[in-house]
Amino acid sequence: MGWITPRWRGIPTLATQSQSNQAQLRNLLLTLRLRTAILIIVLLVAGDSGCIFSPKKDTTRPPVTPPPVYFAPDIPQNTLQNLVTAYENRDSVRCKAVYADDYQGTSQDLTDPNQPPPLVFFKQDEINHVGALYRSSGISKVEFKIGSPSVWTRLTSDDAGHPDWAIINIYGHRVSVFDGATEYRADGTNTFEFKFKPTIDASQRTDTMWTVVRWVEIH
Repeated sequence: MGWITPRWRGIPTLATQSQSNQAQLRNLLLTLRLRTAILIIVLLVAGDSGCIFSPKKDTTRPPVTPPPVYFAPDIPQNTLQNLVTAYENRDSVRCKAVYADDYQGTSQDLTDPNQPPPLVFFKQDEINHVGALYRSSGISKVEFKIGSPSVWTRLTSDDAGHPDWAIINIYGHRVSVFDGATEYRADGTNTFEFKFKPTIDASQRTDTMWTVVRWVEIH
């Protein structure tokens, strides 16, 4: 997967992981783009804390934390902020609400001399990815940084077939996963293009709601 060039902090080498974990890793690499780096971390953390698909039960009482704040998705910027919040809170239910049913994500590495076809992802892939983060018992915190909402500029659609869509471009990201005090970090300068689709709120019949309908990653 030459198109991803994360910088790691504190991550053990893959050679120290079990063959079972490495097999899971290879399967995940077939279906993920920027999430590749994060799910590598998930598997490395799981190597010490148990399989992500059968996490240990924690009988201790967790500290009380305020619930995350989600915004009404009445502008594309709010929808993108909800995506970040759902990701950081590993909330697959909220993640499901962010994406349109006909969502399609693509990832293409223009630096690969073999010019492989773009990888393609669908709504359920995004939900499953966030679910994997949630199920990993070794993860205590996730951060997904794509810049301040104040610099997210809404652009008009460049698709003649969908002139009502909106676009927000993101340049660079940082994702951190914490296993206690240990931070596993991946940075990237890939360009993300998010496209948003407007729909009318069925309950209000007046308010326009926005969902992510395309997520294009170009490296």
